Amino acid sequence: MSALSKLRDKDVLSGAIFSGVGIWFTAQSLSLSMGSLRSMGPGYLPVALSLLLLVFGVAVLLRGVLRGAGGIAGIPLRGLAAVIGALLIFAFCVRGAGLGPTVFVMVLVTCLGSVKARPIPSVILAAGLAVFSWAAFIWGLGLPLSMIGPWLGGY
Repeated sequence: MSALSKLRDKDVLSGAIFSGVGIWFTAQSLSLSMGSLRSMGPGYLPVALSLLLLVFGVAVLLRGVLRGAGGIAGIPLRGLAAVIGALLIFAFCVRGAGLGPTVFVMVLVTCLGSVKARPIPSVILAAGLAVFSWAAFIWGLGLPLSMIGPWLGGY
């Protein structure tokens, strides 16, 4: 098995992507003040998370190299379109529709990316994540987001 065939393995490819993103974000974050563990600066968390992503990427890459090539069958366009669509929905609708409806619709759109997703469990998951998002981000962290936005009659 040649070294080139190992590059086609999905673990090697995803590990390389994770590592590259980790390196890029680490390089971008190093210009920020790090501070200390007791008094963290604005660059502390981005650098820590970027390095964690880099370590994760190297681990996935090594796993793919040691395991051998498995090949990539094809790009799952349905799933890719669903995830990108969900991200766009969140980006453009969270302020206008509010966090709750946006998360609900976003989860349903993401579920459309899988042929295994069923309607009732998808709706239950979407409702649960909308409630969790409210509890974690609006109530718990106090982020300045409304649960129901002005498009739907909220504030």
